[in-house]
Amino acid sequence: MDILTTLSKDHKKWLNIAKQFGGSEDDVQDMYIKVSTIDKEISTAYVWCILRSICVDKLRIETKYKHIDLNDVKELVNRESDIQEFITYDKIQLKIDGVKYRTHYSDVIILDQYFKKGLTMRKIAAKYNISLSEVFGSIKRTKAKIREEIFEDYEDFKNKEYERV
Repeated sequence: MDILTTLSKDHKKWLNIAKQFGGSEDDVQDMYIKVSTIDKEISTAYVWCILRSICVDKLRIETKYKHIDLNDVKELVNRESDIQEFITYDKIQLKIDGVKYRTHYSDVIILDQYFKKGLTMRKIAAKYNISLSEVFGSIKRTKAKIREEIFEDYEDFKNKEYERV
């Protein structure tokens, strides 16, 4: 008798275990798929662990992404001013990227580590084995270049004068 036939006899039991973790019939089916390649006998504890893993992973993915009602988004995108705002914002982002490409590569990496990844200046200094003052100076220089390049455009963006960007 193959493993799936044996396991399917206790299907209601597996479904009850999955429901304890907030799972459903689909999660039990996923468990069957995972164990279908195993050639030896499987214990209830092993199935319990697999079902728990499947349900917890599913919960992690569901909480990671925010669900958005498409009708709410449709209202936002339909307004002409919002479309212009998005386009202008993209233009400013492209200008920032242009400044970054004309800046020394190491300065851009440090800036990205600081702003995008949220690392502290001390952690960046330790990670790249450079002094804290060098990290501070790099961030300051790069921010100044970006500010100098896009200041007027950003002010126009804040004042909703999108056509001037």
